[in-house]
Amino acid sequence: MSDKNQYLLTRRNMLKTIVAGFTVAISHSVLALPNKQEKQNMSVNVIVSFEAKKEKIDEFNKIMSSVKTDLPKVNGCISVNIFNSSTNEYKFTLVETWESKELHQTHIDKLLKDGTWDMIASHLSKDPKSDYFIKV
Repeated sequence: MSDKNQYLLTRRNMLKTIVAGFTVAISHSVLALPNKQEKQNMSVNVIVSFEAKKEKIDEFNKIMSSVKTDLPKVNGCISVNIFNSSTNEYKFTLVETWESKELHQTHIDKLLKDGTWDMIASHLSKDPKSDYFIKV
């Protein structure tokens, strides 16, 4: 296996490990079907921080623009907000709201399988940092 393929495989496995290692507490209503507000309260938020390579910033901005449009169409994604640092144009933070951790992980697995994650990762100066959060 070439060094490049080994690197990409290691990176992909690292992301899978990060995603799989998170723990999430999700509250839910047992007595009634949730309305929109209750569904929002039962959801999980994924907060991801990226740092783009300087030479890839224009392309990464296009990726973020498509994420803003396309991610809410993914099964289980309630919303996504994208923030760009006011002090460092290469830093981005995504706040994604999902119906469940499992639906988010399904989405991540698809990105890994179809090569989308590798394409995104090629625009980053370092591995992203992410975690799951619940609203308190």
